[in-house]
Amino acid sequence: MKTLLRFTLSAFTLALSAFTYGQCNYCYLPHDTSWKIAALTEGPGIRDKGTYPDYYNNDGSTKAIKLPFSYCFYGQSYDSLFINTNGLISFKKPVRHFTKDSLPYYTDSTFLAPFFADIDTWGGCKLSQGDRIFYKITPTWMAVKWNYVGFYSPQDNDEFNSFQVIITNGSDSTILPAGCNTSFCYDDMMWCSSDTSGGFNGFGGVPASIGINKGDNVHFAQFTKVTFPGYQYYGPFAQGNGLDWLEYRFFSFNTCADPNNIPPVLIKDDFVCDTFKLCDGDSVDLSAMFLPAQPGQTCTLTYTAPGLGGISVLNNSTVFGLATMDLRVKPTVADTGLHTLTVTATDNNSLKSKKKIMVVVKNCQVGMQEKELAENFRVYPNPGKGHFIIETENFERMEARISDVLGREVALFTLNAMKTEIDLSSKTKGSYFLRLYKEKELIGTKKLMKQ
Repeated sequence: MKTLLRFTLSAFTLALSAFTYGQCNYCYLPHDTSWKIAALTEGPGIRDKGTYPDYYNNDGSTKAIKLPFSYCFYGQSYDSLFINTNGLISFKKPVRHFTKDSLPYYTDSTFLAPFFADIDTWGGCKLSQGDRIFYKITPTWMAVKWNYVGFYSPQDNDEFNSFQVIITNGSDSTILPAGCNTSFCYDDMMWCSSDTSGGFNGFGGVPASIGINKGDNVHFAQFTKVTFPGYQYYGPFAQGNGLDWLEYRFFSFNTCADPNNIPPVLIKDDFVCDTFKLCDGDSVDLSAMFLPAQPGQTCTLTYTAPGLGGISVLNNSTVFGLATMDLRVKPTVADTGLHTLTVTATDNNSLKSKKKIMVVVKNCQVGMQEKELAENFRVYPNPGKGHFIIETENFERMEARISDVLGREVALFTLNAMKTEIDLSSKTKGSYFLRLYKEKELIGTKKLMKQ
């Protein structure tokens, strides 16, 4: 998977099986029967009405869709919007044509563009519910999803993109991080240029732009322009970046902080949790990344963690416009309890974005019963490079279950001898936990370290 902002566990020294982890945040929402299909009935690129479904469209839009809440965009409040075929939602008027690759984009073209490109939903997609735009409206938020949409090609098009935008009333923090009212979210991404915009097989033509546009032909924010396959990222205003850098990533930001500016954009991926639980003496590495997405915008990163000790800064730097802070947290028994670690990005206009992480430190002493049970078998060499020997006192059929530090079972072995070799060479380096069972009864637990 592709990652940029990540909060990842590095090494644990004791079992965490009793812990329940907080829900990981990935803003790409699954659609169900509560979602509607956008009726793209407006504009020049409409198939014959009555012959084709009204979601088949090229360079079109919906009629104005009423919102049950107010969305704040550059200091203005909007209660309706247009869903446009070409990867954006707009507020003052539809933006149907894809005619230039750079922001800012004309006067009165006020929009959010999770993927502004030459999209075609004329039914070439063979995938279930592909070539459709779905949306869902609740009292406090709206999500719009371009689901496996393609581009115009004289040949059969087998390349599709799936991405989404979420907007809120600014107060609902159940769907987006607190302090944010907008997110762009990405799933599978396979193309960035249509044949009609100079591309070939989905690449090489007019770039797709990701960003927001105030509509005064001056103020905008640009996250990236994509022109080629790959993971390379050279900055928000580079002439070209890799499409794969977008996959499974999302951007969260606030469009209501200032009439002309937005704070630094929080960048996350789908493997990000907002709550970490660890034992005293263990360590966790946390990385936060923000993007100053406006021309001339820079930012500095700081952190606070009241009452939580053992924090060291591994990195605080800006590369290709991406500001990153890497922290290592290694608490002691004195840190037992719940803590809030906050990373703050402050830009040169004094606008701030924050990422808050809950860190739960527990005094994890293995119970005496489990210690005694663990003495019933040995595991060696430990640490090891992947091949371990499990040695038991008796010749009995048993099961060895291996789990990672998140409690996910990664391997299962059957023991039919007093000495059995298990192979974890295909697993990543780090800590694992071996639990030995006989007839579904736990015999004991040992920690494994794979080097």
